Amino acid sequence: MPRAVADSSFLIAMMVKRRFLIGSVLSAMAIGGALALDQIGPVAPPDPLTVQFSRGASLALGEEERLAAFAGAHIAEARIQFHVLGHTGDRGDRDANLTLSQERADAVAAALEAAGIEKDRIQVVKGVGSADPLAAALDESDSGLQRRMARAVVTAVVRK
Repeated sequence: MPRAVADSSFLIAMMVKRRFLIGSVLSAMAIGGALALDQIGPVAPPDPLTVQFSRGASLALGEEERLAAFAGAHIAEARIQFHVLGHTGDRGDRDANLTLSQERADAVAAALEAAGIEKDRIQVVKGVGSADPLAAALDESDSGLQRRMARAVVTAVVRK
């Protein structure tokens, strides 16, 4: 075999090995980095879910099913944890509203647990009363605004 052909075969073989080696090293670095950062399969937190109440701490019609669907969509990802804040309108006694908002937060946490979310994944269950009011819509009546403020907000956070 002529020397030029042998040299070119050798160079081609070396280039293939080099590309394979570089590709392997880069893949290993990417996988190792992801494992080191515990970020295989990145998880984005879902949008917060606002749960409405009909009266007192009773969930409005259809809200239990919405909570079950929300929980079901995130039950498999153990890194997602939940924060539940209960809210009330600003009418009435401040302490009574704070108690009612806590009851609402507790009701939502219980519904999440009933849907299969482990209790230790529900990190915050807190009533805030009327401390976080909603802005009224332009054509909304005061009673309509008060009904909308009867809510709990479930926020999912990703634990790293």
